[in-house]
Amino acid sequence: MKKFNKVKVLISIITVIFLIFTGCSKIQEDQQEEQQQDQTENEVIYAQDFELETLEGETIKLSDLKGKKVFINFWATWCTYCEKEMPDFQKFYDKYKDEGFILLGVDVGESKSKVQKFVDDINIDFPILLDTDSQTARNYGIRSFPTTIAVNEEGIVVVAKIGMITYEDMESMYSRFEDKN
Repeated sequence: MKKFNKVKVLISIITVIFLIFTGCSKIQEDQQEEQQQDQTENEVIYAQDFELETLEGETIKLSDLKGKKVFINFWATWCTYCEKEMPDFQKFYDKYKDEGFILLGVDVGESKSKVQKFVDDINIDFPILLDTDSQTARNYGIRSFPTTIAVNEEGIVVVAKIGMITYEDMESMYSRFEDKN
């Protein structure tokens, strides 16, 4: 009987953890969509500037990218959903990079060697930035991975998405650059 109770408790704990992560993610997405709609109607939100190093040792500063359409994707190598969306990000980057589009993959809290191995293994070549101390992610309020933010040519956040996105989602986000609401 005790063994049965332990198994039951373990299953309950796993279920609660699953619901917290999936449920909170959905709640955050719904709240963020509502917030984005309110922001579009009421105020302009400028992306917070940051300066991070690439895997190649270059420094990229967001404010230096004014005049470009930018996606900032916060991710980590241990995140399964992050890994799943990377091929679509590469395909999307390849399609739009010659049209003034920049994709910044911001790895959060991991070592350069770990990130480099991951990037080499999945064969991506868009700019990967290292937020080794997680400060940029904290400044942006990132609590879930992956999270993607679209910043227009003026440095204004036009849309953000928490969770894994598909190629179609990327196209939808990109279309928001043309919205002049």
